[in-house]
Amino acid sequence: MIRSALIALALALFFGPATAQADYVDVIGSKLNEGCSLEKYLKLVDEFRGVMKENNYEYTVEILQPVTSEDLSIIWWIGRSKDFPTFAEGYTQWEKALSDSKSAEAKLNKKIVKCSTNVSRAGMLSRGD
Repeated sequence: MIRSALIALALALFFGPATAQADYVDVIGSKLNEGCSLEKYLKLVDEFRGVMKENNYEYTVEILQPVTSEDLSIIWWIGRSKDFPTFAEGYTQWEKALSDSKSAEAKLNKKIVKCSTNVSRAGMLSRGD
């Protein structure tokens, strides 16, 4: 009994840090709507970053523009949180804010939806460094 508890503890100590280091990556493929340029979209992304910072979200974003791809019209939104629970907490906060049409999140979301259409979304754990 004690031996198995020690083995379980040792395994948790060995594997625990590896799983705790897994970033959560939010990957969204979008196409720009008619009348929305990449420049305008990138300004919205900068506005999004400001809203994230002002409202204490733990989420960062970068935009990938394909150079080679099956579909060069898809822009890739790569969002990152330190782990899935942090992402889920922020997503819940974002969804709640959307119910208030006067919130910065709701106003910004309206602009993003007008500018782009999501064609895919995936959530992944990053097992890098």
